[in-house]
Amino acid sequence: PFVPTMNDGEMPKIAEFLSNLKNLKKIKILPYHGFGASKYEYIGEKYGLTIDSPSESQLNNALKIFKEYGLTAQKE
Repeated sequence: PFVPTMNDGEMPKIAEFLSNLKNLKKIKILPYHGFGASKYEYIGEKYGLTIDSPSESQLNNALKIFKEYGLTAQKE
């Protein structure tokens, strides 16, 4: 998953690594979402991740990086 502030700075390294995989057909960029937070609350646990979902601009930037490495990528 694409998690802003956690791995957004790693996208060029990830793209470079993936570009060397010969059998890779397509990359799906999965944006982080906080839907699981309510499940933690339901069982009485604290959800430790307080990060917003990535913006459309952030997703498009990640998509651009993958395409610059010759990869077929799409947003999910």
